[in-house]
Amino acid sequence: MGGGQVVGVIKALGLTSVLFAGVIREKVGTGEVEVPSLRAFAPRTQTEFMECRNYVAAPFVEEFVFRAATLFLLKPHFSTTFCVCFSTASFALAHVHHLYLYLTSHKIPLAQSLKIVLANFLIHSTFALFSTFIYTHTGSLLAATLAHSYCNYLGAPSFDFLSFDDRSLSRQIGAAHVLGIIGFFASAIKVSRGEW
Repeated sequence: MGGGQVVGVIKALGLTSVLFAGVIREKVGTGEVEVPSLRAFAPRTQTEFMECRNYVAAPFVEEFVFRAATLFLLKPHFSTTFCVCFSTASFALAHVHHLYLYLTSHKIPLAQSLKIVLANFLIHSTFALFSTFIYTHTGSLLAATLAHSYCNYLGAPSFDFLSFDDRSLSRQIGAAHVLGIIGFFASAIKVSRGEW
């Protein structure tokens, strides 16, 4: 791995950590920090298989298909804006299949399932924009893949902290979310300008 790759990975994981500051604070504050098994690379159990899928296979395949290949193929023929929008929409639409699981396996009513899928579509669209930013500004598939894996590990932000009995922890997590978002945008602007 060359020096450019290392810098790209550091930038990607740094930006991800800043953006997910609230999630990280919540995991630490509630004791939810778990280190995935290294067996995710050679799964033997259902849990290890899920870790392999979530932290290794899906991030690599999705970053390769929706960032590296899609942008490479479209960029010579279309505007950057179109390429980013297409990549983002494709990635988000690829996750709409969960509707079937909500309806059949989880027996969630259609109206509620559609709300969940819409929320997931928005979350995946936001993540796709973030991941596209990482890929286009680092030029590194490895950086985008590791950031994706890290995001999968951290999980989407929740608002559960608003109902915690420990109001001090709740305020700390809320502040970390706000500061993380501000810090991310401040850092992202520096990355965009080549200042970091």
